[in-house]
Amino acid sequence: YLTRRHPGVNFVWIMGADALRSFHRWQDWQTIAHKMPIAVVSRPPDALRARLSRAAVALSRYRLSQHQAHALPSSSAPRWTYLTAPLYDVASSTLRVSSRRATTRN
Repeated sequence: YLTRRHPGVNFVWIMGADALRSFHRWQDWQTIAHKMPIAVVSRPPDALRARLSRAAVALSRYRLSQHQAHALPSSSAPRWTYLTAPLYDVASSTLRVSSRRATTRN
């Protein structure tokens, strides 16, 4: 839908390492991987298991190093990278709730 609605925009699919771990179980996961580049963000405790997952292994020849991640938006799919950063064991839903509370207080 997004690529049809916004032709010419270079989208990047962003997912956490926990999603990469089970990505091979998603319906049509190969289609997603071939539609747009993917950025996987490391998340505890799935960092190692995600990089060894079925999808990661199947897509391994298309992987860019983290230092090449800047090229991801202009890369043709399938292409992906695995991003590491300081890890915090906080769910995104918790961050959204905290963010909403902070916004309503101001």
